[in-house]
Amino acid sequence: MVKLPKWPFWIAPFLLVALFVSPAYAQSDESAKLRYSLWTSELQAKIQVDAGLTIGDEFSINDLGMDKKENIDVWELIAWQGSLRLDISYWEHAWEGGVYLNRRIVYEGLTFNPGDPVDSTLKMKAFDAALTTSLVTTYKSSFSAVFGLKYIEYSTKFWRADNNWSASEQAIAPVPYMGISTAFMLQDQMLLCGRFVMSQYSYSGTNVDVGNFYQIDAYVELRAGTSLAMQIGIHTMQLTYKNKTEGDEFEIRQMLRGPYVAFYLSF
Repeated sequence: MVKLPKWPFWIAPFLLVALFVSPAYAQSDESAKLRYSLWTSELQAKIQVDAGLTIGDEFSINDLGMDKKENIDVWELIAWQGSLRLDISYWEHAWEGGVYLNRRIVYEGLTFNPGDPVDSTLKMKAFDAALTTSLVTTYKSSFSAVFGLKYIEYSTKFWRADNNWSASEQAIAPVPYMGISTAFMLQDQMLLCGRFVMSQYSYSGTNVDVGNFYQIDAYVELRAGTSLAMQIGIHTMQLTYKNKTEGDEFEIRQMLRGPYVAFYLSF
């Protein structure tokens, strides 16, 4: 069963952050737009993979020699009708590392020892669909509710560089969320926008999924006429996720954050 967020605990910081930094969207005559973002992100992640009765070791991407700072390309299609807005976005990226291990790591039932030459990859694919509905709209501001689903695919792999001895694991994280967004017109062609969404949930069925998630976006939008615009902002996503099947258990604790620049074309 999906568990909704514990609102008595979250409502105060939720509203405070939203009122000052969160994206709301001013109404316009446009029906759709395509947005491209270059996100200069920094990844912090810890992963643990169990196999059967073999408990894996928790390890950081720092242990694997991965570069934490990477540029991610994000594509987004936005469409609205009246007070309803639909956002659909997609991105994928792979982090790679090569290192002589300085610690033991048990991963997917296999043991990699200190001194082993190990190459590794962490791949993520993220699909996001969100529906935003306007609650309060004035000439210079708006306040909206957001409901959405983020669908993330994880793929991790270890292999010995000297003999190609390898192990891999995949997991899928469905993350339902809700939140609020705001927008304030600073000048005729300049908006201050933001969005804050979150969720806490657990699901028990054939698989066991447990998630804790929040995401914050804050940006300034500069418009050039009615069709072109540029956005400069900060994007932060935190997710703790655990997936358990009959044979394996995958757990990741991650934080992705950093500045981005985006351009969109309305049509």
